[in-house]
Amino acid sequence: MVKKRDILMSDLTKNETTLANLPPDIIRLLIQQGGVEKVNRLMVVSRTWNAMVQEYLADRSTHRPLADVIIDNGGPQWHRKDVRVTVQLKCVDDSLHLKCALRGWKDERTASLIIHFQLTPPDQITYFSPTLQLLTLNTENDSIKIIIFYSLIVLGVCFFKFRVAFYFLLIALGTTLLWLWLKVDKEVSTHRRGLSRLFSRCASIERLIICELDRNTLNAVRSTLADVPVNHLILEGQKSDGKLRNQLIKMARTNKIKKLSLVVQKFEEKELRKFFLDSTQSVDELNIYENTGNTARIFGKHLEFWKKAAAEMSDGSFSVQVMNGEPMSGMEDNYQWRFKVTY
Repeated sequence: MVKKRDILMSDLTKNETTLANLPPDIIRLLIQQGGVEKVNRLMVVSRTWNAMVQEYLADRSTHRPLADVIIDNGGPQWHRKDVRVTVQLKCVDDSLHLKCALRGWKDERTASLIIHFQLTPPDQITYFSPTLQLLTLNTENDSIKIIIFYSLIVLGVCFFKFRVAFYFLLIALGTTLLWLWLKVDKEVSTHRRGLSRLFSRCASIERLIICELDRNTLNAVRSTLADVPVNHLILEGQKSDGKLRNQLIKMARTNKIKKLSLVVQKFEEKELRKFFLDSTQSVDELNIYENTGNTARIFGKHLEFWKKAAAEMSDGSFSVQVMNGEPMSGMEDNYQWRFKVTY
């Protein structure tokens, strides 16, 4: 049956006039029969075919779910604007479905995978991306801030004291910006499109783990995710403040997140109840972990303080439980469970 279908698709593609004149219902049926693996080549037949293929690919029900996705800055040896992505498929056959989106990625069986997080069963296949640059210039980087600050000072001094040096530096700055626009920005666009293509070709993500990304990079990742549904989001960062929480709320609404786990070292108390309340619009369960080896205090405060705060915040719309510091399953032991918020 599959062989006959492939022969039919091959014969039809030889006659573009016949294909272009087919009724829309027949075109739609042929696209569905061809499947995601074969429809890309049919986009060039005509505008009608291209529109229907795009419509077919935009329907997430035609795609496969991903088991795990890890987006990591890779540690101190990596630039903060660069990320690496690890994708685990639910079954080996899904690699054919995502062949175009995963071009250039390395694959490896999870049985031999050593990674910071424990992924799901070892009979599945995992793909590793090359280094992906998602920002042309990351203004969250402290080094970039220092360079910009001192460059402006030098330009200001040269403007008033050394006009020749000022024009020389201005030309050098213009050349650098032109290089960023011509080379780096093109590379960034390519990486973003590739990541967006991957997430547009999946039905959902069972578990999405985002590690140590600054706000600008996190926003770039959010734009590539688009509206792909995420069952469980685990976000590891340095500090939970208002800006990070706003990003999480937006992700929860856009990506229909059911369970959210936040792992941080510092936890801001300001407008905490508002964060819990806003989360109720999408998230069924919110867990907060502290990345610390200290078991005596919770985010620098005694247990009694948080129990009182939890009792005051809990009402009919949600409930806050202070936990006993159990480690998160599949993660490092110093990730201690502090709060559980249910709705």
